[in-house]
Amino acid sequence: MAISFFSYWPFLFISTDFNEFRTAILERIEARFGKLFDNDDYVLAAVTHPRFKLNWLSDEAKRVVVKLKLKSLIQSNTSSAAKVKTPNDDPEDFDYVASNVLSTDEIDSYLLDRSMNFDMLNKYPNVKKAFF
Repeated sequence: MAISFFSYWPFLFISTDFNEFRTAILERIEARFGKLFDNDDYVLAAVTHPRFKLNWLSDEAKRVVVKLKLKSLIQSNTSSAAKVKTPNDDPEDFDYVASNVLSTDEIDSYLLDRSMNFDMLNKYPNVKKAFF
């Protein structure tokens, strides 16, 4: 009776050598690319990419910070592209609040959208503008 590779497969993940190898790889990746995760430009590029969004961030606090940075980026892009609206004394003027809510709703919808292809960015024009 021949023993196949697959009969040993579960034991490969229990092996101490594998855990040391895994730890060494993760440490090398952190040493090589760790600085990139502190750069807002690279982080926002990853978040606006439909494949990654916030999925690669495991720390919930970091996810909240990055989401706020994305909202800030999109709001600055939309306010620089159009005339900046400010609230005035007129109680009927809802344009200022509506523009703020629109970008927040768009970002939340984008982050919840399960689609991972670039065509999905057409549904979120402000996120698309931030990505490109």
